[in-house]
Amino acid sequence: MRTNIIEPASLFTIASFLGLFGAANMLGTGEAAAMEGSFQLSHFIFGFAIATVAFLLLYKYKLDMLTKLWFRFALFATTFIFFSIFFTLIPALAIAGGLVAIHILVNNWHIRNAIFLFSFAGAGAFFGILLTPLTALAIIAIIGVYDVIAVRHLKHMLFLARRGIETETLPGFIYAKKGDEGDIAIEESSDTEVIEGETKQVGALGGGDVVFPVVFSVNLLKVFGPLAAITATGFSVLSLIALFLLAEEGISYPGIPFICSGTLLGFIVWFLLTLI
Repeated sequence: MRTNIIEPASLFTIASFLGLFGAANMLGTGEAAAMEGSFQLSHFIFGFAIATVAFLLLYKYKLDMLTKLWFRFALFATTFIFFSIFFTLIPALAIAGGLVAIHILVNNWHIRNAIFLFSFAGAGAFFGILLTPLTALAIIAIIGVYDVIAVRHLKHMLFLARRGIETETLPGFIYAKKGDEGDIAIEESSDTEVIEGETKQVGALGGGDVVFPVVFSVNLLKVFGPLAAITATGFSVLSLIALFLLAEEGISYPGIPFICSGTLLGFIVWFLLTLI
């Protein structure tokens, strides 16, 4: 059995290092120091719960126009965050607006995936700077447990992913699956979709699977420096590849616990090496 590992792993790697690069540039400013600690655990839990329930209702009752407006605003905001690190207000707004327009007008998942690179990098860098290390760890632990429950037990994450693909509002990397003996489902979603004129089996690597490891790595960057963050990010990539290789046919897997465990393992490896 052969599946498409290279595409999602490459996208994950690029987004992760873009997030670190953006955060490294933010850390040199006084604004970053003022931001840290301004977002509390209670804020995250409340906001995440509201957003999840809202999307479930929007998808369930097929309020596609509202869903697309919300999705496009979030895409614009996170993309703007990334480019505002490097550009002044007007150019950053123009670039973010242009990329959202391309996402709307161009029905090509490769181009849309490229746009998500900046969106996920911006979100990871921003929240990584915003959160204290303790708060970030608490959020990742909570979201990891939630991911397992949502994917393997309640299964509403699968519903969100499938409806997201159908309505083109899934915040995640979409890729065509490939298999010598047929198509397999190893991520949060598997569905049949028309991609570039052909009907193919597709998989999705959710935005949370990318953003939360970046948040963790950015916190390591703040506290321990670039080598710790780079090592942890490298292990995140290896853990994602391992997830693909170890996945069983036809089973959907929660990515956050597995990938973030790899991030933590990378930090431990770096820390042990510093003791030698």
